[in-house]
Amino acid sequence: MLAILIAAALAEPPPAEAPAVTDWGFEDHLAPLTLRDGEPLHIASDRCADCHAQQHADWAASRHRSAWTNDVFQTGYLVEQKDFCVYCHAPLAEQTAEVLANRDWYTAQHPRINAPLPDKLPEPHAAEGVSCATCHWRNGRLVGPGNGTGAAHPVASDPSLQESSFCAGCHEFYMPEGHGGVISFTDVPMQHTFTEWQNWSAQTGEERTCQSCHMPDGRHVFRGAHDVTFLRSSVSVDAWRAGGAVVFCLESVDVGHHLPTGDLFRHLTLEVRDADGWHTIHRIGRLFALVLDPETGEISKQLSADTSLRPGEPVEVITSSASAWRLRYHYASAEDEVRGLLPRDALIVTLLEGVLEEE
Repeated sequence: MLAILIAAALAEPPPAEAPAVTDWGFEDHLAPLTLRDGEPLHIASDRCADCHAQQHADWAASRHRSAWTNDVFQTGYLVEQKDFCVYCHAPLAEQTAEVLANRDWYTAQHPRINAPLPDKLPEPHAAEGVSCATCHWRNGRLVGPGNGTGAAHPVASDPSLQESSFCAGCHEFYMPEGHGGVISFTDVPMQHTFTEWQNWSAQTGEERTCQSCHMPDGRHVFRGAHDVTFLRSSVSVDAWRAGGAVVFCLESVDVGHHLPTGDLFRHLTLEVRDADGWHTIHRIGRLFALVLDPETGEISKQLSADTSLRPGEPVEVITSSASAWRLRYHYASAEDEVRGLLPRDALIVTLLEGVLEEE
């Protein structure tokens, strides 16, 4: 049946004007993504590989491909099993159904300190993460940024795939909260990357899009914080001694949004070594406080501090003494690091480091 449905859809000529992709994405992040007039239809990405070998290979090695299966996300999901997490990390209706059918198993695996991770359940649809169909199948049509000329099958043209607004569906949403078991969203951004990019573009006049940096030359690599070489190139640190103190100047480099951005747990630490060993002198990122509503008893997260690096805004940090320094990127929260479900080198990477010469 799946082959018949796909063949029938591809046999029809594309419409003169395809519906904009953004009209067929997430409406409120409170339901999975459906791609065929509201009806689920799973298309395995391997079906694309024969004709689109490079794109498939890039995607297969990308963080989009491992959106559901990567260990950092899986450990977080075991701790806090929220449906809206599934809707972005395994977004298609069939993927979500596959995961939610295993809810009892996930609940039973709630982690303990330093407990080994359980073997994952077989979830073949969810294992594709953000698949080819997630972006390129809308309303029974294959869509692409061009006009489809010369393609082996009809492709409806939708230039919005090349616009930053296309990325907002997954990378721009607000903090959820529960009211009597019903989930809604507050006005506190949980991920605000698209708005950060909009502000940068408006202030600088830059025309580069999200795709310009994260899909260079049209490659489907979706490079980001887990491409350590790319990440290292996004920040600079200068350090010098002055009047008995040590001064650090930190700045993001050619980044069109805050650093870090995206997941609320990501942060950087500037650390120095002195006679007592290593310790943190500055944390870069967002901090959230848990707030109790005395009337409803509901708990929500509120932003309490944001020291993320802004484009074009260097930050100066001064400390009294140091013999060496390092800047480290943290993929998860301090609680996750203490919990010990993953080795520390899976959660923390040293981006830059140096030694301070004595005056």
